[in-house]
Amino acid sequence: MASPWSRPEPDAGSWWSVAPAASLIGREREVAELRALLARPAARLVTVTGPGGVGKTVLAARTAADLAATAPDRYPDGVSFVALASVADPALVLPTIADTLGVRDIGDQPLTEQLAGALRGRRVLVVLDNLEHLLAAATDVASLLAACPEMQMLATSRERLRVVGEQEYPLAPLPLPDPGAASTAVALGTSPAVALFVERARATRPDFALDDAVAPTVAAICRRLDGLPLAIELAAARINLLPPVALLARLHRALPMLTYGPRDAPARQRTLRDAIAWSVDLLTAPEQTVYRRLGVFAGGFSLAASESVVPEAPSPLGRAVADPVERGDDRPEPSPWPGDDDGPSLLDGLSALVDKSLLQAGEGPDGEPRFVMLETVREDALERLEASGEAREVRGRLVAWCLALAEEAETGLIGPDQGQWLARLDGADDNLRAALGWALADGDATTALRLAAALWHYWDIRGRLTEGRAQLGRAVAAAEGAAVPAAVRARALTHLGHLHSDLGDYAEAAALYEEAIALLRGLEDRGELAGALNALGILRVTQGEFAKARALHTESLSIRQATGERRGVAVSVGYLGRVAYAEGDYAEARARDEAELAILHDLGDLDAIAYAAHALGQVAVGEGDLAQARAQFARSLALFEQLDDRFGIAYARRGLGQVALDSGDLPASATHLAASLAVRRAIGYRWGIVDAVEGIAEWAMARGQDPAAARLLGATEALREGLGAPLPPSERPRRQRVFTNLRARLGGAAFLAAMAEGRTHSLAMAADEAAAILAGTSGVALGDGPDPAPSDGPDPAPEGTPAPTAGPRAAGAGTGEPLSPREREVLRLLVDGRSDRDIAAALSISSRTASHHVARILAKLGVASRTAAATEAVRRRLL
Repeated sequence: MASPWSRPEPDAGSWWSVAPAASLIGREREVAELRALLARPAARLVTVTGPGGVGKTVLAARTAADLAATAPDRYPDGVSFVALASVADPALVLPTIADTLGVRDIGDQPLTEQLAGALRGRRVLVVLDNLEHLLAAATDVASLLAACPEMQMLATSRERLRVVGEQEYPLAPLPLPDPGAASTAVALGTSPAVALFVERARATRPDFALDDAVAPTVAAICRRLDGLPLAIELAAARINLLPPVALLARLHRALPMLTYGPRDAPARQRTLRDAIAWSVDLLTAPEQTVYRRLGVFAGGFSLAASESVVPEAPSPLGRAVADPVERGDDRPEPSPWPGDDDGPSLLDGLSALVDKSLLQAGEGPDGEPRFVMLETVREDALERLEASGEAREVRGRLVAWCLALAEEAETGLIGPDQGQWLARLDGADDNLRAALGWALADGDATTALRLAAALWHYWDIRGRLTEGRAQLGRAVAAAEGAAVPAAVRARALTHLGHLHSDLGDYAEAAALYEEAIALLRGLEDRGELAGALNALGILRVTQGEFAKARALHTESLSIRQATGERRGVAVSVGYLGRVAYAEGDYAEARARDEAELAILHDLGDLDAIAYAAHALGQVAVGEGDLAQARAQFARSLALFEQLDDRFGIAYARRGLGQVALDSGDLPASATHLAASLAVRRAIGYRWGIVDAVEGIAEWAMARGQDPAAARLLGATEALREGLGAPLPPSERPRRQRVFTNLRARLGGAAFLAAMAEGRTHSLAMAADEAAAILAGTSGVALGDGPDPAPSDGPDPAPEGTPAPTAGPRAAGAGTGEPLSPREREVLRLLVDGRSDRDIAAALSISSRTASHHVARILAKLGVASRTAAATEAVRRRLL
């Protein structure tokens, strides 16, 4: 009797008929891993899983092709590809396999037995493509494998089959360009995502070239599309009509753009929306509810966060938000979800979304599960959320959860668990930004003010001073005239004052502190008053008003002692120690700092301990005890690094640089000083930049670079005058010795000329020269950091100095004016294709303000359109 099965030839329905026509870009590692997996005897069924459009079919086909071509002995009886996308009925899976393999259904026995009889003893690899909608046939597939011990199967599915012996191979999107890579065609072209875009673009426009001008834009397109191959291919297909800059500008809503797939591709692969819908349509109605609600999250989210929009059960965090007393206002308790009692199960929904590759699961730094949606998938989920009518309610619940998290974290950030709270806030950062934007857009001034005020310390520790000042400033402005509790407004004013002070805007900081103190004197919250008094006292020390500072800290200490708040007592004692240090009374300073440290040790407040140790290091430098100073600065640095407190790290590095300089270890000093300057420039800490430049001036003098040292000190002298931050008495003798030495070595006239030249330098110019001195003579590598003091507009130049000179990345060609840091932020969003409304939401500003910024950018760049501005930004590398 003739065999019902014959080995397929390349022209008879095998995998060759569907092999990818184009080369497989960037998947060499995955092909090798799949081949290795299939080489394991136990790997009878390997399932490639992943989101729609990630390239599962192409990878499986290419792997099978490679095996057939390079290892024919592995599968001497054939390699076959079974396409199942068009099969709608799970009962037709086995007949389709039989038809592809040439097994004739003779009808006298079950098809499973016929297949088993035909394939038994044969070493064959069968590729089953697109099984996610046919999972009911998984048991049939498993039975066939069990009956054919020599056969292997390689399946593709957006969801694993969940049968015994299955080996899952999750396929991720293509790797994206390294954010730290140079913005050149050579560097960015090594990214598989960029390489795929270039190949597909050339298929549409053969003259397309990846040069240094266009490469950053192509990389940005690939990032916007999450490295998803189908999305990249569909975007590249538009290149004959839209150049890369214009294409990127339109990808703020990607789904309507990505609709130009090949006519001969499966229907689900012709548009990205259809590729996503293919998976979503496989969800049950409750699972679709979970899917669309989770689309509200920007970036990743934790399990606890997801419970805020898909409640599994009432959570303590949710109850805290829902309680008007705890919230501090009279807003009504949020209404329950319609049908919550019979609503979707969160855990079941999350499992389904992960299984169907609509959600990616991982582990957060705290060991808890963490989830993320690809941006293109999230766009679809958000569209469905808006269409459902639930969007406002879902966003409101997420805002409430973010507020509860931020306010709990504000307390946690000053305790022994600071590191854990920083990690939690890092994980929620994108959602916190979004929540603040929604609260402002909805006119909920109290929530916006509470949320922004609660985040100030997080922004401060992370060195995001400009962002914090802008966000909290907008919340304060939005609360003008609104019915906001006085205590809420006063706290916000105090915290906004901190950020203004750190950025060197002392006049505004003082005004904010004084307004807060005036409000707080009429309220019962004495602890908040004590904090505001301390804040103003710190500022008065910087301004050289020591008597005022001492009085403010003394009043604060009295309040803290009366309320019995130990941490407050400790910091107030410590601040009095800082006053004593500035005045040159090292004995009092050391006594107070040690008393502060003793209390903080009991409380376990690591960040405050680190700052107290730093203060003791400064005292030791003043006393000439370099060994003690080095020990204290090293201790503070270790704690700051443990907490990733960039602000504190810069302080500790500055101290260690000074100790190394005084000890004669110039290489170590250069390393520390360079690191301190780089961090302070990155976070925009104006006073800190001046302080670091002063240290580098002394380093330059120690190296014999006397003219440069004099120039830098002339610059810092003028900058201190402009800031209103005179050199404290404790540091004046040292500075006078430096001046005396420089005058003697240079001669009076040359010394005064160099100082005068330095006084004409802006803060940016002085910082650039200081960085260049270290980089040029010590071998310390320094990157081209951002401007030292980014803000919503150009900062006024310190008195006696010209406006900052724009670097090559900030120069405008239209009016000749440089782009301000805020305008560069707007330009980045403009290049990303954001509308004025989108820009306003992203930066928490009004649409009118966003439009004003865009108009100024166009004028400065000398262009007439947004697309032209984006082109100029990329061409000149302004971003």
